[in-house]
Amino acid sequence: MTDHSISQRTGKHKQKQLGKSKRALELRAKIIATAMLNGATQEQALISVGYSERTARGQAAAVLGNPVIQAAFSDILEKAGLSDEYVAGKHRELLEAKKIVSIRTEGEGVTEVTVPDYTARARGLDMYYKVAGRYLDKQEVSGKDGGPIQIEQLTDDELTAIIIAERRGNKNGA
Repeated sequence: MTDHSISQRTGKHKQKQLGKSKRALELRAKIIATAMLNGATQEQALISVGYSERTARGQAAAVLGNPVIQAAFSDILEKAGLSDEYVAGKHRELLEAKKIVSIRTEGEGVTEVTVPDYTARARGLDMYYKVAGRYLDKQEVSGKDGGPIQIEQLTDDELTAIIIAERRGNKNGA
């Protein structure tokens, strides 16, 4: 979302903030944080507050790194009694989760064995990565100057020759 006005100080185009006031930005930050805590991806959360798909996709890390948004995450979690220390402790428990399984053996009957609960552990990691913004949403990749990526149709022999030439160049230059 670009505001086409020019900054008198820098002479560059100004970027339009979603929240024109600190209060509006804080409100949008709470909406983003709540959406992500309810399972939305970074991209979905940003779109829900008015970012374009392109901006949401390409600028998610920068937007979510904004101190106001980080404070909104912390505030929501703290109000719910989920301090960083408490959550870390629960995640530690989840990442070390075990379950009891019954094994039927011939002649001995049923034996109970404690084993790692990999499903619970994986879910714990998934939740952590989502909340911490560690997952990357899809990213658009483009070629030179934002254009399409140019792909040449090479035969296997041509591709092999390029690889061999690159290896030779790297050995000679190293």
